[in-house]
Amino acid sequence: VVPQAVLTQPDEAQVRACAPPNANPLVVGSFCRLSPEKGLWDLLEAYGQLVNDGLAVDLVLAGDGPLRAALEAEAAQRGYGQRVRFLGAFRNDDLGPLLAQMDIVAHASLHDGRAMAVLEAMAWGRPIVATGVGGVPEIIEDGVSGLLVPASDTAALAAALKQLVLDPARRARLGRAARAAFVAGGFNADNMVRATVEAYQLALASPVAAQQAG
Repeated sequence: VVPQAVLTQPDEAQVRACAPPNANPLVVGSFCRLSPEKGLWDLLEAYGQLVNDGLAVDLVLAGDGPLRAALEAEAAQRGYGQRVRFLGAFRNDDLGPLLAQMDIVAHASLHDGRAMAVLEAMAWGRPIVATGVGGVPEIIEDGVSGLLVPASDTAALAAALKQLVLDPARRARLGRAARAAFVAGGFNADNMVRATVEAYQLALASPVAAQQAG
């Protein structure tokens, strides 16, 4: 299996410098293209359930895309004001300061092959609630390095987020485990290149390849 490569490879000192704020209110955040497949309507609905439960929590969405105006309008219509903030487009170099604003990362995608945002959140040691779609279950062990919920299940998403909002020790534990899983997984360019070369060498050495060459 060829591992994915995450461009941003923070060291332990950088991760500590961008530790979660753990302030009041807590902040749930998501960083992605604001497009339909990212499940952002589900995330906004789940956030509404947290608000209805009386939890002191804000929501920040980083990124841009075709849904931004509609999401902003819906948040305004619900009267969230500055409790829901849209941070706009960002670069990879911005990830540390960006994630320093987030206590919990929510990844509500309806389908996701690469799950790069999940890996980046893991690199920075953030507790993650993610939908178990695409390659996400291959990189997050549910209940150990993050929490997985079904796609499009806003009640499950809200319940998982609520667990972490109410349990700072669990947030810290999941964040540490996510960082450890990222480091152990070798999600960097060197390992990706090495695994790709090995995969090609294995394919060329196969009996089928030898027959075709002959």
